[in-house]
Amino acid sequence: MPASADCISVIVVSYACAETLPECVARVLDSAQLLELLLVDNAPGDGSVSALAASERQHPKLKLIENPGNPGFAHACNRAAQQASGEWLLLLNPDCYLPLDATSDLLKAADGLNQLGLLGALLVDRNGKIEPASLRRDPTPLRAVLAALGGNRLARILDRPDWAIAVAAPKVPGMVKVEAISGALMLIRRQTYADLGGLDQGYFLHCEDLDLCRRARHAGLCNYVDTRIIVPHWKGTSSAGQPLRVAWHKHRGMLRYYRRFDAAQTPWILRLAVVAGAWARIVLLSPWLALKQLVRRGRRVPWVG
Repeated sequence: MPASADCISVIVVSYACAETLPECVARVLDSAQLLELLLVDNAPGDGSVSALAASERQHPKLKLIENPGNPGFAHACNRAAQQASGEWLLLLNPDCYLPLDATSDLLKAADGLNQLGLLGALLVDRNGKIEPASLRRDPTPLRAVLAALGGNRLARILDRPDWAIAVAAPKVPGMVKVEAISGALMLIRRQTYADLGGLDQGYFLHCEDLDLCRRARHAGLCNYVDTRIIVPHWKGTSSAGQPLRVAWHKHRGMLRYYRRFDAAQTPWILRLAVVAGAWARIVLLSPWLALKQLVRRGRRVPWVG
C-alpha cells in the first residue's frame, strides 16, 4: 500500500473520560493516514462523548458506536474491529494524546519489521516521566506474588526491561523487542488481530493486552516498541472515580491470565501463593479503596478528619 494511503483505523473506547476525550479525538482526526476513527461509547449518557464539539462529532472520518451496559474494554474493541476497514488497527486509550506524525511514524516503523505482532510507542505521564508499562515482560508467578504482597518495586528491580540491553530489532534504530506492550496504544494489522481472535472478552478490564501479546508470541510473531515515538498518556482519568472496581477487575484479570498461561507449569505451592496473594491483597486494599472512592465522589465521611 502506498505510504500516502489512508490505511489506519483508530479505535478509542470511551468511559468516564470527558476530561481527556475531546483532545484525544481532535488529535486522532488530525493524524496522517487516518482512514477512520471508531469511537465506542461504553457509557452512553455519562457525558464523555457529548463533550465533543459538534464539528468533531460530524467529522466524516468519525464513526460513533454505542455499547449500552458497558460490556468491557475487550468487547468494545472487538466490536469496533469488526466494523473497521483499515489495513491497520490502532487501539488507543481516550487519555492518550497523539503527536501529529505519530500514526505515520508507527506505520513506517511497522513496515520495517518482519513477523510483527503488536507495535507500541514510549508513553509518558503528565510530568514527562516514561511509564514502565511501555516496555513490559510477562507477569511471571514470582513477579505476581511480589506484586500481590506489595513488592512492586522489588519485582521491577528483579525483572525490569532494561532499555540499555534490550534486544534491538534488526535495521530499525530505536526499536526494541519486548514480551508485551501497553494496551493504551497498540498497533496491529487488522488481519493479524482477526487471526489471533482479537482481545479475549473473558477479561473485563486489565490484562487483556498482556494476553493478546502473549498469544501473538505463541503464534510466532514478535512485539516491539519504537522508543523514538513518544506519546503523552494521562493515565487513570477514566478509572480514578472507581478505584475499588478497577482493583477488583485488575486482580480478576491477573488470575485469569495466570490460569491460562502459567498455572499448569507452576509448582503447587507457588500456585497456591499466587492465588492466595492476589485475593489477600484485594481484601486488604478494599477498605482503603472504598474510602478513597467515597471521598472522590464528594461524600462526607463522618469519621474522617
